Order: sequence, then C-alpha cells, then structure tokens
Amino acid sequence: MAGTRSLGRRLLREGGKGVLGLAMMAALVWLAFSLGAWMAENNTPLAYRAGLSAQTVTGAVLDLAGSADERPVESERLTLKVSGSPPRGPILAVPGGTQALLLNRKGRIVHRWDVDHAEAFPGSDLPDTAVRWREPVLMPDGDLVAVPTRRRPLSPFNLAAGRYGLGVVRVAPDGTVRWTNPLRAHHVPVRAPNGDILVLWRRPRTRPDPRYPDLHTPFFAEGIARLDAATGKVLRRAAFRDLLAGSGAANLLHRPAMLRDGTHLKGEVFHANTIRPVTPAAARNAAFADAGDLVVSFRNLSTAAVLDADTWRVKTLLRGPWTAQHDVAVLASGRVTAYDNTAPDGGSRVVVWDPGSGRITATYGGRDLNARILGMRQRLAGGGVLAVDPRGHAIAYGPDGGERWRLVLDPPDARLCSVRRVPRGPVAALMGAGEPPSPDGDGR
Repeated sequence: MAGTRSLGRRLLREGGKGVLGLAMMAALVWLAFSLGAWMAENNTPLAYRAGLSAQTVTGAVLDLAGSADERPVESERLTLKVSGSPPRGPILAVPGGTQALLLNRKGRIVHRWDVDHAEAFPGSDLPDTAVRWREPVLMPDGDLVAVPTRRRPLSPFNLAAGRYGLGVVRVAPDGTVRWTNPLRAHHVPVRAPNGDILVLWRRPRTRPDPRYPDLHTPFFAEGIARLDAATGKVLRRAAFRDLLAGSGAANLLHRPAMLRDGTHLKGEVFHANTIRPVTPAAARNAAFADAGDLVVSFRNLSTAAVLDADTWRVKTLLRGPWTAQHDVAVLASGRVTAYDNTAPDGGSRVVVWDPGSGRITATYGGRDLNARILGMRQRLAGGGVLAVDPRGHAIAYGPDGGERWRLVLDPPDARLCSVRRVPRGPVAALMGAGEPPSPDGDGR
C-alpha cells in the first residue's frame, strides 16, 4: 500500500513537472510573439530580418516536404480534354517542367518542345523535376524563348542567393538550344514591338537604398531587361527602384504595407510578374499610354506601372479593382484588363476596368477560377477571354461571359502553367495537314 502511494506521488510530481514545462514553453512562445508583434508594429528592422529568416527556413522545409506534388507530367501521359465548342486554332500549353505542347483544335498534341535543363545550362545541378517554364514566347520561326525557374526553393541558401530565376533559353522546334543567357530572369518573357525579348529579373540586395528608407534589407532588387532575340545578349537593363525615382510615383515604396503586414514573403517588394506592350490600337483609346509603352504588373503592391517606351521611366500607376493580380494589359478599347487572383467571391476572375470612369465593365470566371498564385488571361478574337487556373484547367469565355470551351489537364493534380491561342503561321509546319486556318486571338 505504501509503495502504491509512493508511486502515485512520484507520478504526480513528474506530471507536475511536465505541466510546468509546457506552461513555461507556452509563456516563452507568447512572450516571443508579443515582442515580435511590438517590433513589427514599430517597423523595427530586426523584426523584419528575423521574420524573413523564419519564413525562408519554414518555406523551404514545407517545399521540400511537398515537392512530390509538382513533378512534371510526361506528355505521353498527358491528355487535354475539350468540352463544349472547340477552340478555333492552335494552342500552346505548358503543363510543367521544361516542355511546351502544341495542340490542334481537337485538343490533340501534335508537337512538343522539350529540352533537358542540365544540358541547356551545363553548370546547373538541377534536374528537370526541379525546374519549370511558365509562359514561353513563340517566335515567328517556331522557336520558343523560355525562362526556366525553380519549382520551389530547395534551401534558404539558394533563396538568399536569388537563385529562383535560372536564366533565359531559346529552343528550336526539334529541341536544339539556340542560345542561353544566365541572367536571373523570372516569370514571363515577352516579345517587344521591335522583335527583342523583354524579361523580368531580380537579385538580392543587402545594402539600404537611401532614397527608400522604409525598405528593410535584405530585399530583392527587381527590374526589366531587353535581350537580343538572335543572340540572347543583354542590350539594356534597369531596376524598378531607379525607374520610380523622380517619376512622381516613388512614394509607392515609402512605408509600403508589405513591410508591416507580414503577408509578402522573402523580401519581394514588387513581385513583378508580367510585361505587356501597349499596342497602337490600344494607345489610340488610352489617354494614359502611348504605343510601345510597357505595362508591368506588381503583384505585391496590387498595382501596375506604365513605363515609357523609350526611357522606361514610370509614366503612371494603375490601381484597379484587383488584389495580388497577374497579367495586366491595355485593351484596344483603352480599358485595362487583369487576372485578379483575389476576387470578392473568394475565387479568381478576369476583370475589365475603365480607368476614366473607374467602373468595372466586365468580369469572367469567379467560382470557376481559384488561383491564389500564378494565373494568366488572353483576349480572344471576337471579344472573348481565355483564363487559366493553374490547378489544371483553362476556360474560354465568350463576350457574354458564357463558357465556350474548356481544356482539362489529366491527371487533375498536375500544374497547368499556361494555355494560350497562338497564330498559325509560326507553327504551320508543325500542325500537319487537315488543320484549316482560323482567326487568331489578339495575343493579350
């Protein structure tokens, strides 16, 4: 009996120690979070650095744990299904990895651009399973210009080195690599009106910029570059911070919300994701832009900037009815369209906005789209819209907002980076016989 009571007392003591230990740990966690919240509220640089480090390490661990979910799908196992009215011509689709697929109007794969990343970039230690293309540029001769990027940061050291972007590559239809450039580009390249290639770039910056005292280091310096399409040589490069300075829009980076709310990770001040040139037709109806100007979408600022065609200086900012958006462009009507990743109904949408009146004139998608990241849109001939949900489907809407056709990626858990209508001319030799000409989309 005495032994039983002694054992009971020991268990109570040990249990009490455990409870006390848990209570002390909870108190320390509460104290740490309270201190961190106070430092963040006072915009303390140390809090930003500590938060950035914690997010980087945590994100890297989670990325490694979930890396199996985003392995590229071999095109032999890939099926794109068409429902409703079929598309009216060639389609370029990027399902993930370093490959792009050409489909006919029946959804059948008729050609594939494919290149091994390690062969294109001999110094790289990354397999194709760690790399993906987003939205390659189709050139007039059928070549593709692509920007390979990491699917996920493999370690905080790689992230700190700015190794998300892995270069730029031009690939022939047979897979021959025409040229590569090691510039740390990212997201979506685009063909400029003069035929050059425009890309976005970023690299880490550890020194403060005295023009923007509220930007805490380290952060990513981001900008735009122009490459020669024939050789891949960088012809011009500029940082967005420099283009904002003296433009009247530099206050965009004074006490920006991203330093305080903790929702924008890894020091990405801008998170630029697309460049869209303004066409002559759009410039005739847009008082805020001229032909050749460049519209750059800044996701983390929920803003787009219009850059002067010649100087690249910021002419104006577009702050429309969108949040964390992608793919902002000026339409031929002079209105502005964007892929709004955070629509009011909780999904995503393509929105058309009139800057003059401030009114939304059209929306597409809503509950059919739910892209918290990625996403793209393309204006189709006749006023329709093609919208891509990276979870595995693309939907073509008519001018009335009704669904016209849908492409579904099989298996459904595979990532669909981009789908777009392309002109027949550059790919005519790859399409084969029996594919009649058809009207093309306006490209954006």
